[in-house]
Amino acid sequence: MTSAALSGRPTPFFKIENTYKLEPDKPFSPSAVSKVIKGIFEEELKNKFYEPAQCNLLSAQLADLIKKGVKDLGFSRYKLVTMVAVGEPKSASVAFTSRCIWNDKVDNYSEFVYNGDNIYAVGLVYGIYSE
Repeated sequence: MTSAALSGRPTPFFKIENTYKLEPDKPFSPSAVSKVIKGIFEEELKNKFYEPAQCNLLSAQLADLIKKGVKDLGFSRYKLVTMVAVGEPKSASVAFTSRCIWNDKVDNYSEFVYNGDNIYAVGLVYGIYSE
């Protein structure tokens, strides 16, 4: 027996109902997310040079900054997947491909490509709605 049952006081009972929300209050906005990515890239990469040893750390830092910026936009109940690739502009061309299984009514993505004189970066953010 619990201490509340032993003392004779009623035990509070809470029943939480499912929301069954199939659509978000604020849908994922690719244009707003693209502006966040662009702002972060332009601020963080304007005076950077490509250094192979530092790109791993730099891409992780940029991905964290982008995720924080997108979270501040207030897309509730969205799982965010952020990817950043950093490279040297003089290198061979690069192509990105991805596959996702999602609901095309509420899930979306945004991207931005930064092309600087000394460095380039590609940022992708996927917004997947969690029902």
